[in-house]
Amino acid sequence: MNHFRFLLPVIPLVMLLGAWSISQLAEMVPHRSARTVVIASLGFVFLSQPVRIASHDLRHPNFPLDRPIGLVEPLDNWPKPRFFKLGIELKKVLPPDTVIAVIPAGAIPYASELTTIDMLGLNDRRIAKQPGVSMGSGRMGHEKGNGALVLDRRPDVIMMRNQINPIPGEPSQPDSTDFFYMPIREIWETESFHLDYEPFVVKVDEKATYTLHRRRSTSP
Repeated sequence: MNHFRFLLPVIPLVMLLGAWSISQLAEMVPHRSARTVVIASLGFVFLSQPVRIASHDLRHPNFPLDRPIGLVEPLDNWPKPRFFKLGIELKKVLPPDTVIAVIPAGAIPYASELTTIDMLGLNDRRIAKQPGVSMGSGRMGHEKGNGALVLDRRPDVIMMRNQINPIPGEPSQPDSTDFFYMPIREIWETESFHLDYEPFVVKVDEKATYTLHRRRSTSP
């Protein structure tokens, strides 16, 4: 799976193996003081690698982390991933009973605490049971979707563009990266969507804004 999904359950096993390896190697050092240095050195090298591997893929525009060995700074200085920031902002600007439909159905629902439709069906049983016409030919976990089903559920907000706006503060249409996803493509090609929804911009930090679409107040 892309973005190292399903790697996380393996990390504790790697940590245990690393700890066991350190103890075995340390026993080969006869002097106690030297053994302490060896344990500390090997511990830093071995046990930091799973963290480095898992965080390496976070060096992405939506996840602005860049740490040489994959370790994060204290929380106060840590730039929260932008999808998480977007969820926080949506919680501020939208009513608590808002229903949103998104592709990145992890950080945004978690931070916003809003009822969410996962348009890829990873967390949505009805969409997940839809037949996948491109199963096995695309990125795993990103091949399903049903734009009509999403629209039938009448979400208040739909996130059609997953990248930040090229011009901060100005709404932007989905691009080729977004149209890779079946539900985005199907919704955008539906005439009623453009009649019922209008774009709006959410600012997450000084450099980034996102475009979402909300249901017009006059739509049925």
